[in-house]
Amino acid sequence: MPFLDWDNSFNIGVEDLDKQHMKLLELMNELHDAMMCGKENTVLDSILAELTDYTKYHFTFEEGLMDKSDYPQSEEHKAKHEKLKAKLFEIQAEYHARRVGLNTRVMDFLQNWLVRHILGDNDMELGAYLSSRS
Repeated sequence: MPFLDWDNSFNIGVEDLDKQHMKLLELMNELHDAMMCGKENTVLDSILAELTDYTKYHFTFEEGLMDKSDYPQSEEHKAKHEKLKAKLFEIQAEYHARRVGLNTRVMDFLQNWLVRHILGDNDMELGAYLSSRS
């Protein structure tokens, strides 16, 4: 059973971004499944690294769209990206140093982060803005 199911409420109306959001959700579900199955640290390390790398890619792509379209809330949105990346990097660094394990608290943070990123951190507004300009 997936940790978080994709549903149409996550669609922001920009195909590339919707696909990237789906990929982030898939990686999060993969990480959760591996954690719940007690997979070895190397597997968890690999999935967490992929999630971190893909998050960086996604934010860079999204910020490029904001820049190209002169999105008016760009600076605020980018600041939220930086804060979320910093927290994700912190989780990854603490996990690598074995100061923190992957647990339900970490997974709940990741789930809430993704939901807030799509539904609450201006992505819906960004999607509407980009759709109105095409």
